[in-house]
Amino acid sequence: MALGTGVCSHELKLAELNPHWEIHCYDFSDELLKTAKRTADDKKLNNIFFFAENILTHNFDQNDYDMVFFHASLHHFDRISEFLDKIVIKNLKSEGYLVINEYVGKNRLQYSDLQLEYINKAIDFIPKKYRKIFKTEIYKNHYSGSGLLRMIIADPSECADSESILPSIHKKFNVLEEKSFGNNILQSALKDIAHHFVEMDEEKSEILAKVFHLEDQLLKIHPSDFVFGVYRLKNK
Repeated sequence: MALGTGVCSHELKLAELNPHWEIHCYDFSDELLKTAKRTADDKKLNNIFFFAENILTHNFDQNDYDMVFFHASLHHFDRISEFLDKIVIKNLKSEGYLVINEYVGKNRLQYSDLQLEYINKAIDFIPKKYRKIFKTEIYKNHYSGSGLLRMIIADPSECADSESILPSIHKKFNVLEEKSFGNNILQSALKDIAHHFVEMDEEKSEILAKVFHLEDQLLKIHPSDFVFGVYRLKNK
């Protein structure tokens, strides 16, 4: 079972690679799931199914799933500990698996002063000609973070309780694999200017290498914002 799947890009690939699996995709957007269904039909996949449902109110068959998968969707749910109990654990078989590929950083993207400092160091590494914001005449010179009120108004679900994801999972699941992969600097420093780096040359490679190295330095002293994890449910 995959929750908050959107167009099911990862789930479709899993279905393609594992024809013996049966994959159920749940999302509230009927249009996105219709797009996913067309892709599945084009690929002649008969082991993936789509359900346009409100995950929070849908009447799932309890203890029915071997695995629950989240790709960039778990951080959109609030009250994570309660959500895991009522939706995820309730629908997992005994010792079932949870797999996440998620943002687990600060709620509402309210970055620490240290993280903001490193993001702006990264921007300083980028020559002005590569800091022109996409489809504008404006140059990106500084990143000050996302205001809390702006975040709530723009997307009330964005990173609503993301800080609770790992602590809540660790209480309820055993860790089988957990890999941090950063992105503490990259997504903010390169936002709106990443198009300059679609086509690469030696100069651009050197610029990005400096930015990557800076993020590596930050991750030695600051928790990673993104994690891939595989977990097994503790005995119910």
